[in-house]
Amino acid sequence: MLSYTKKRELNCSHVNISDFTDEIVSVFKPKAVKQHVEFICEFDVSIIFFEIDPAALRSALINFLENAIDACEDNKNKNKKHKIIFTVRENKNNIFFEIKDNDIGMDTEIKDNMFTLFFSSKGHKGTGLGLFIANQTVEQHGGSIQVKSSLGKGSCFTLTLPKLLSKPK
Repeated sequence: MLSYTKKRELNCSHVNISDFTDEIVSVFKPKAVKQHVEFICEFDVSIIFFEIDPAALRSALINFLENAIDACEDNKNKNKKHKIIFTVRENKNNIFFEIKDNDIGMDTEIKDNMFTLFFSSKGHKGTGLGLFIANQTVEQHGGSIQVKSSLGKGSCFTLTLPKLLSKPK
């Protein structure tokens, strides 16, 4: 498992954004349905291709989506309709991937440490590797992650990535 924490060179290519997002949805949607979570996709992009390491970025995005499912499972309010919204949009230079849930949210300690190696708020269920590696992947792509969260109201992760990499990091 520790080999995944090492920085590896990106294996970038021009990827069809529609195919890429459709693949993520096909992997994740059955998990959402199984957990009785409404999964909403909102894709608003005009470009066809963008430059990424598809395997690395796919893993990062699925990790964020699975964490949103975990938040839904951890919500003790069973009367609440669980919802995850997966949005993809663009501006002139960037692609934005947003994963938003309406569940437990995070306190300050979790927000401050979530990208730290071996930090996990999941007790024995978590390794503390997933978000660390996902953050590393986004940074290698020249991107950033913005996190907004409120206890009891949910969380929103926005991954900002350049459409074209200037050079692999």
